[in-house]
Amino acid sequence: MGGFEVMEAVVFVLVFAAVSAKYRGNIRKGLEKLTGIKTVREGVYQGGLDDQTYEGIILETPLVILAMAVFFYYPFVVSLNNFPIYLGFITIFLFPFLILLLRIRIFSDSSILERTGIGYHPAYCFLLSIFAGGFTTGTGFSMLNFPEDPVGLAYSMIIVGLIAQAIPLFPDYINKILPFEIRSKFGYKFMVVLAIVIFFATWLIHIYLQSQYM
Repeated sequence: MGGFEVMEAVVFVLVFAAVSAKYRGNIRKGLEKLTGIKTVREGVYQGGLDDQTYEGIILETPLVILAMAVFFYYPFVVSLNNFPIYLGFITIFLFPFLILLLRIRIFSDSSILERTGIGYHPAYCFLLSIFAGGFTTGTGFSMLNFPEDPVGLAYSMIIVGLIAQAIPLFPDYINKILPFEIRSKFGYKFMVVLAIVIFFATWLIHIYLQSQYM
C-alpha cells in the first residue's frame, strides 16, 4: 500500500503545481509585495521560468516544498511508519533552498554575465545539489528507522550527504578556483560532471564507512 500512496502523493503534488501555475501571476505579485524583491523581469507575472528573476525562483520554491511536506506525510509516516525517511525527504529539498535563500544576493540576476547571458542559476544549482547528495542524505535518515543499523553510520551518512549537497550551492567559490568561467555553457556542463563525481564519491565514502561500523 505504501508504494501506491507515494504515487498518489506525487499526483497530488503535480495537481498542486498545475493549480499554482494558473494563479502564479497573483502569487508572484504577492511575493513582491511581501519581500520587496522583484520576481519577474519584464512585468510578465503569468510567464514561465525564463520570465522570472533568479530571486523570484528562490522565493517560489517554498510552495513546492510545502506541498511535498503535506502530501507525502501520510504515505511515509502513516502508511510506511517511517518518519525518519519523511524527514530526510523534506531535508533533501529544504536544505538547498535555505542555502539559496541565505545566499540570494549571489543567486540573483546581478550574477548574469552580459557576454554569456548566464548567471548563478538557482534552479540549476538546486537540482545539482539534490543529485549530488540527496540520495546519501535520504539514506542516512532512512537508516535511523532501523535499530539494526548503527546510529553513528546513519549520522555520518547524513553529514556526508549534506556536504555533498552544499558543494553545488557555492558556484561563486568554485568559479574563483577554476581557470575558466562557469557562467557559460561549458561551465554548466562542468557543474554537471562535478555533481556526478560527487555522487559517486559519496558511494565510495558510504562503502568505507560501512567497513568501519559493521
